Amino acid sequence: MKEKIINILLIIAIIIGIETTFLTFKSFRHFFMKKDFSARDSSDIDIQKKLAEEYMNQGLYEKAVDSYERYINLPWLGLEKKSNLSYIIGNIYMDNLSDYNNALASFVRAKVYYSSNAGISEINKKIVICLEKLGKSVDAEREMSRVTSLTGQEKKELPKTKEDSIIVAKIGNRSITMGEFNKEIERFPMAKELFKEKKKKLEFLGQYIAGELLYDSAKRQGLNDDKKVIEDLDFAKKQLMIDRLIAEEVDSKLEEPTEGDLKLYYEANKDKYMEEKKDEAGKTTKVQQEFEQVKDRVNFEYMSMKRQEKISGLLDNLKKAKGVLIYDDQFKEE
Repeated sequence: MKEKIINILLIIAIIIGIETTFLTFKSFRHFFMKKDFSARDSSDIDIQKKLAEEYMNQGLYEKAVDSYERYINLPWLGLEKKSNLSYIIGNIYMDNLSDYNNALASFVRAKVYYSSNAGISEINKKIVICLEKLGKSVDAEREMSRVTSLTGQEKKELPKTKEDSIIVAKIGNRSITMGEFNKEIERFPMAKELFKEKKKKLEFLGQYIAGELLYDSAKRQGLNDDKKVIEDLDFAKKQLMIDRLIAEEVDSKLEEPTEGDLKLYYEANKDKYMEEKKDEAGKTTKVQQEFEQVKDRVNFEYMSMKRQEKISGLLDNLKKAKGVLIYDDQFKEE
């Protein structure tokens, strides 16, 4: 009986020991999990993020990179977050430090960490820019072609005319056709006669290729997104649109003047058509020019007047429609 009681007590002791060990393990596990959890959400992440942002505000770009690097090296950070941070670091190196080697490394890291990044096209673009800035134009062109091929952005156009099937030059894999060449010449109608000789055509082709090479390099450097370029482009576009509007609304509606219209204009503005002549004594006198002598000039000035009248009429209608007000009292003589 006594032995039986001892056995029961031993069993109870073992059970208590197991329970105590389990509770102790559970407590330690809870402690470490709690500590890990709090570390993720508090000090390290918040401090490094705030430091990086403040360094950026103060223009301390190298310090900002250092803080972002500490942030990116936190072991529990996901790959997408690491990719985004690498992209930020790359932009600092490129835009603020002009350090294109480190910028390139950061953009490549951003791409490798998370190739499904929503901004992957921008990452690819920045990689090309860095390569171009580093003087690696061949690598930049290769990278751009590879990315374009992967995204299916390459243009495949069939020849439209016979001229479009005649290749006159090649820039890498790109062909310049006779059609493209002739179209470019047509942009200079006043100088078209100069390009009849083969020598002149080849000179122009060389200039055109040089322009295309420089343009391609500018694109690879991202200058198509440059603020000043965009502003100038907007200004040029505005002027071209205004010119096109005037051509359609004014120039196309101008009627050729009759002989009578021109003579009436000539008679009303005779004082404009005087020429100075010296007599035998060297005295200068003004002599009236005959209508037939100045007919071409009269025609040009008459059409210019009619054109300006139509433009003024168009502007008056637009001003009324928009309710234009000018506060001239806001301007002072300087």
